[in-house]
Amino acid sequence: MTRYTLNEIPPELVEPIGNLIRKTAYTQLRTVRLVGLGISEDEQGNTMYLATKPIEETTTLLDVIIKLMDAKVKDVVGNTDKNAQTSLIVKEVSFTDLKQALGEFVVTDSLADDLLITERRHVLKLAFMVIDKDMNTNSLQVLLPDGLVPIPCSVIREGEFKLDYTEKDKGTVSFEITDELGEQLVESINRLRDFLAIN
Repeated sequence: MTRYTLNEIPPELVEPIGNLIRKTAYTQLRTVRLVGLGISEDEQGNTMYLATKPIEETTTLLDVIIKLMDAKVKDVVGNTDKNAQTSLIVKEVSFTDLKQALGEFVVTDSLADDLLITERRHVLKLAFMVIDKDMNTNSLQVLLPDGLVPIPCSVIREGEFKLDYTEKDKGTVSFEITDELGEQLVESINRLRDFLAIN
């Protein structure tokens, strides 16, 4: 998280400007998110498990998806260009240890080491996409290949953006945002500031 501060604002405009920053953060940013997951029943990757069918013992795709809803995507996914269209990127990897396989593409620090360890090899299919708005299951399902289960996702996850009005009386508003999204937000604010100065 990086902290940014705007100073010398008339105190009565601090909250309206803060609200504008918040609105910009939640409507103008783009990022790459994990949007779908599938695990094959066989080594060839032909038949995919249904969301609630046990893969090993009682573990299902839904159990895994719940743990991956806030997974941070690694740069190796390939399409991290925030200006790119929202095209889908599908990655496949063979596995017997799911956490290890996921670790190639997403940060797995918060996942249990024994998340899913299988006796037979399976194929893991992951779908990634550049998103510019929150995506629910219904909006994702139509974009995903057959056999992949959607993972609802947000551009800004909980705790990734905070506004601070504690120095409102001094004409200051601050905000914190992840490094991944901070540069985009500052660019958007600067474009808006330039537009308002010209007009």
